[in-house]
Amino acid sequence: MRVILYEMKKMWNIKLLGIICIFCVIFLIITTSALLENYPRGTWLLDVDIAHYLTENYGVTLDISDFEDFLNYEEIIIQEVNEFILSRQVFANEGIFDFGDYQAFQTETGLLFDALTDEELKQREIIRGEMGDIIRLRDGSQIQPNPHEPSMAFRKWIDFHNAVDKYSMNVLRDIDWSAFVDDLIAYTPLSESELQRTIEIRESGELVNIMPYSAIAHTLGYFMNFAYFIILVTLVLVAPLVTTDRASKVNWLQYSSKQGRGIFMKQLIAVIISAVLSTTFFILIFGVIYGLATGVSAFWNNGINSFLNSSFYWLSITFGQYCVLITGIIYLLSVSAAVLAFILSRFSKNIVTLMIKIVPAAVAAVLFLLWILDDFLMIYVGCNIYVKMLSLAAIFVAGIVTALFIACREKKIDVM
Repeated sequence: MRVILYEMKKMWNIKLLGIICIFCVIFLIITTSALLENYPRGTWLLDVDIAHYLTENYGVTLDISDFEDFLNYEEIIIQEVNEFILSRQVFANEGIFDFGDYQAFQTETGLLFDALTDEELKQREIIRGEMGDIIRLRDGSQIQPNPHEPSMAFRKWIDFHNAVDKYSMNVLRDIDWSAFVDDLIAYTPLSESELQRTIEIRESGELVNIMPYSAIAHTLGYFMNFAYFIILVTLVLVAPLVTTDRASKVNWLQYSSKQGRGIFMKQLIAVIISAVLSTTFFILIFGVIYGLATGVSAFWNNGINSFLNSSFYWLSITFGQYCVLITGIIYLLSVSAAVLAFILSRFSKNIVTLMIKIVPAAVAAVLFLLWILDDFLMIYVGCNIYVKMLSLAAIFVAGIVTALFIACREKKIDVM
């Protein structure tokens, strides 16, 4: 164990830690901050806010009785819209004093659309745009009269009706629009396994789950960027270990004794432990940052197949299990990258030679990662999740077996 700790100490030197810290800062500033700022919470533009409201008030699913109670929420939203309208003089100038007046104004504008001049239509659209919408004029140009203080209540009302329509469409199935799952079956060339899984989702009743697609997609994007970072850090951390020894001829001393020949195996163990420890450390840091900044952890126990979600998944799991599964994949990728770097370093006489080999290996690892996590678990034509998982497992096992073979061979190698 003492030798393993010594080899880990060689990897975790001040210079490499400094480089990794620079990577952390770059990742935090460029990638993490941008993703956190783009998480659609508090904007009421997508389904995230309404999903938070539903989860907080009704739990992880929305049954019919809860849905009927949820319909009463519209009255509260309309009161908030009325307050916004009364706070804007532009509405009062047009004789609009509540949401009913505003809807009547919208209807009248639609009826008069062809009779209005361009200027008259623009004036009406400016009034309508006070809610914060981007308005498209007759000539194709766009204006946004109130971009800085939009009505969150009006956006909430739109989001509310989108959620009501989706529930009616996908769970109650009592409106003219087809359910998302029916459209998937009718219009997508599914394989036999994909079709059976889609029918299973339709018949299982799990569409009462409350889970917004935008939260899943955003979290997956964050995980993918984080995985790129982990692969890069792992390669930088473990790659120089064996090559540095070979460049300084330390390996010749190791070959001179039975115990020395066993160091290569201990270095492999040190590499794997370091990859796991570094991955754990960064998952804790950046995972906590993401969870606290977005509040997405509120959906931890929500099933990922949902009436809010037009995409469907191979597994009937919760969002938390979805995140844990991706985390497990990142661990496998991290260890696989570490083992790959270890193997390449064994056959590199100096750092320059190693870098020539590591760069294409890193590119290949990133491309493989992209293939594994792209549309992760979604039922897509040609994206069978079991094929992806088997491929990942095969690469992981092949890397470990190859590294063990090299380590065992190192004990018997003829140096002459």
